[in-house]
Amino acid sequence: MSFSNKRILGTIGGLVIAFLAISLFIKILPVLLVAGVTIWGVFKITKWFENKSSRKMQTNKKDKISEEFSSIDEEFAYNKDNVVDVDYTEIRK
Repeated sequence: MSFSNKRILGTIGGLVIAFLAISLFIKILPVLLVAGVTIWGVFKITKWFENKSSRKMQTNKKDKISEEFSSIDEEFAYNKDNVVDVDYTEIRK
């Protein structure tokens, strides 16, 4: 084989490989996009459900805490206990 034939075959071979790679990429790209969007959507939906359940748990905790404080507030009254009055002087610099 002469030098010119090697050069032509190399160019044709490179073009064929490039064409096959581009066509394979074009065929795989839609599948990759659909798979990526599906995985992203699943993660977003699971995060939404986790946040929704954590908000319910926080609401329940707030209700319990407010019930505890409201029962404590009802038990404590200023007129029943002695209140200590403290005198102080302000120090100015």
